[in-house]
Amino acid sequence: MSSPIVEVTDWGIEQCRSLHVHIKTPPRLRVDPASVTLQRGDSLRVRCLSPGNDDIKRYAQLGYSWTRNGVLFQSNPATVMWEDLYPDGSILKINNIQKSAEYTCIVSNTVRPVSKSVYITVIDRNAVRVCHSDTLYGVRWPTSAPGAAIVADCPRGFEGHSRRICESRDTGNSTWLLPDFALCVHDQLLLIYNKFRALSAGYQQTNSSAILKACFAYTAKRHKRFLPGEAGFLIDMLHEVDTYLQLKGTQLEREMAAEIILHILDKVMQNTQSLNSQQQIKKLQLLTQSAALNRETIAASQLATSTSSTSAAAAAAAAAAATADNSAISSASASGASASATTTQTEITSGAATAAGNAMSPARSSATATNSALATLLRNDGATLGGGGSGNAVGGSSILTVDEDSLSLDRLNSLRIYMTSVKTLPFNLRIYGDDLFADQLYMDIGLSNRLLNIMANSTIFASVISYKNLKSFLPKTYYTRGSDPKESDYILASRILQTWLFQSNRSNDNLREPLDLPFEAGHVEIIFQHEVAPKEGDWVAVCGHDYKASFESTWRSDLCITKHLMANITRCICPLSGTYVVMLTKRNNNSQPVSPTQRPLFVIISCACGLLQSCSAFLILLPIWFNRKCA
Repeated sequence: MSSPIVEVTDWGIEQCRSLHVHIKTPPRLRVDPASVTLQRGDSLRVRCLSPGNDDIKRYAQLGYSWTRNGVLFQSNPATVMWEDLYPDGSILKINNIQKSAEYTCIVSNTVRPVSKSVYITVIDRNAVRVCHSDTLYGVRWPTSAPGAAIVADCPRGFEGHSRRICESRDTGNSTWLLPDFALCVHDQLLLIYNKFRALSAGYQQTNSSAILKACFAYTAKRHKRFLPGEAGFLIDMLHEVDTYLQLKGTQLEREMAAEIILHILDKVMQNTQSLNSQQQIKKLQLLTQSAALNRETIAASQLATSTSSTSAAAAAAAAAAATADNSAISSASASGASASATTTQTEITSGAATAAGNAMSPARSSATATNSALATLLRNDGATLGGGGSGNAVGGSSILTVDEDSLSLDRLNSLRIYMTSVKTLPFNLRIYGDDLFADQLYMDIGLSNRLLNIMANSTIFASVISYKNLKSFLPKTYYTRGSDPKESDYILASRILQTWLFQSNRSNDNLREPLDLPFEAGHVEIIFQHEVAPKEGDWVAVCGHDYKASFESTWRSDLCITKHLMANITRCICPLSGTYVVMLTKRNNNSQPVSPTQRPLFVIISCACGLLQSCSAFLILLPIWFNRKCA
């Protein structure tokens, strides 16, 4: 709501007019209870309230209506009836309940109607064993029968609703499963999301970097106390931010966002209860893959995570160190000394350190000036996020020395990422040690005309991602399809690795498409360290391959070659792109071996006689054919 003022001046005469603008919003609605289990013949009262709608009711009256199983019903005082409550609500009275049903309260104004439902489950007295009322995570769960999910309000400080299922066991007992808070949004995160929606709508009150840093601060504070499924909304929000940056962000913004998103995902994966649905797990992998592609320059990632506030003494020390280093470079250049470095390093200098740029080459001086401006921009942005930053050093300098060739994220606890470009063929990549959590990977790409044609106009990228504990978010047991019909149930026993090849057109580097190559063009060889197979039973380790890790039983054991090196070490030779894991399976020893088909003796004799007759006929007809040919 605002009152813009328009001023018109003509020959000293001024007139002003103001216009009152009111923005209408849909009504807010709350239904109590959200779900309930009753015995046949009980009665119930359901309240449908619209609190906090005073500004809405000033401009339009709210209307209430009820439906049963999606259909309007006739009000009957003997069975079910409803009446409006003054000033903002309606109450539904149900007497002598006989059937389970879904009742929906609909409140409408001139904007649009809003509805919420209450789920009523009716059971016979002493017919089934119910789950008794329980309080968990600050939510009271009423007595419920096995079956449909029970809906309840979110804990204090959250918006939305939570769900929980009462499950019936084989023994006839019923027990509560873990609640699902995927539809609950924390008030602090909801405020951040509203700022992002304003940014995506065109309001320049903030920027994507500030939004992502606020998300990281929220995640770092709450990740150890995440409710089951609470991080689902955070993953959806990061997916929207990533899509927004791909469409409207600059290259630097995408690189900075990639680093922050990776650190947020790292915090999320440290709590195994933070995600509990297949869609969330898939989006997490897509976000990790997108961030790995956008995180090309280590300089941007260092700038994104560098602290913006430094003391005056630290700034002076950094400036002195920068001057000393640049003086050494100048003296080395003057003396004509040259040294070969094993790794290419980039120095990002800001503030007073740029004074030594005279000793650099023109290209390096230009790059240093650009990075200095970016560092200053990020430092100012960090000061703004910190609420003004009274302790920030204005004009301070810092030097970030980083390695451009090595792109592994050693600072992340749950991820290891390696990103490189394929410049020549044949291409060989070796990653081992802590870069893959003690696993080893060897990627070999051979020489082919197709790849040479692609490399002539495009750039090929190879990315490797290792997830430390992604299997903790997945089912414990799978049933997968493979070439061996005796293999049935599978248990994930190793870390999950992903390798991907992408191609990007040099005219539009932002557009990157997956590159699929046949097994003959190249392969990856992974040496996994995994859990030891149980001694009891005929357990064996096999290599699994899939496009993405999911809850579905789509792991395939026939696309990789499995070689057992030790009891807990297995070598997998697989296609170039995909997701890989070592799985333990118990072979079925009860299957009867297929006995060879016995051929009766008379069949063999008949075949021999037929062959003899054919040879005799050939010998008889051969002279006749020869005489005709000579004639």
